[in-house]
Amino acid sequence: MLLTELALDETLEFSHFSSLVTSLTAYLEKEKFQTVCVSNGMVEGILDVLRRSFSIEFDQSSAEDVKAIAQLRLKINQALAEVSASPLFAQHYPLDSSISQSLKSWVVADEDQLQICACVMLGNLARSDEVCQAMVRDLKIHEELISVLNDESRGAVLHSSLGFLKNLAIAGDNRVILGEAGIIPAVSRLWAYESVPQVQFSAASIARQVIISSIDNISHLLTPLSQDPDSPANQRTYLSLLLSLFEK
Repeated sequence: MLLTELALDETLEFSHFSSLVTSLTAYLEKEKFQTVCVSNGMVEGILDVLRRSFSIEFDQSSAEDVKAIAQLRLKINQALAEVSASPLFAQHYPLDSSISQSLKSWVVADEDQLQICACVMLGNLARSDEVCQAMVRDLKIHEELISVLNDESRGAVLHSSLGFLKNLAIAGDNRVILGEAGIIPAVSRLWAYESVPQVQFSAASIARQVIISSIDNISHLLTPLSQDPDSPANQRTYLSLLLSLFEK
């Protein structure tokens, strides 16, 4: 797509970049262009545009420019979310594609919008038990996602990571693997995340999901919060924390 090629020009000024990205995302609102984008292997270019938005120079002292670049990233992410939701996307970009590998690395990137992009696009791929199990068994994507939950990530990143994990938790043996990887302690700290209620709800929902038909994960839920017998936390379990949230 010509717009993508122009937007990736290293000599481009921010105002021109902004105009090109706005036009690009407007086209990608139409299903016709989403199909063309996927079928002709243009998704990589759009990912490059999102990545480029973090290196293009703009006036960081200008509140208008700062707001504009944030809006552009949101528009690109929305376009990529819609493109990856197409049934064609999984056909043209399977798990062993270079895009999936790039997105996996973005899950733990330093930029929030790259992390959100990765979770949404990979989450859109995780629509069958077979794919979900391969993501956990082969890509081990759950390890990156759980590390995000354990970091001081922003609410939007946590929400997208939890949404992805909920997809993965549905399939086959994934619940047991997630439990062994520490999903219960990771989500338990988010049961107190009152600033973003959606994060609380998703974290509680995952706990419910992973204990279904899983004695191992029920055991994890009943584990004391501290192994020190002299600590008051030794008398409380992760279930205690979940019940505290329920009382609220």
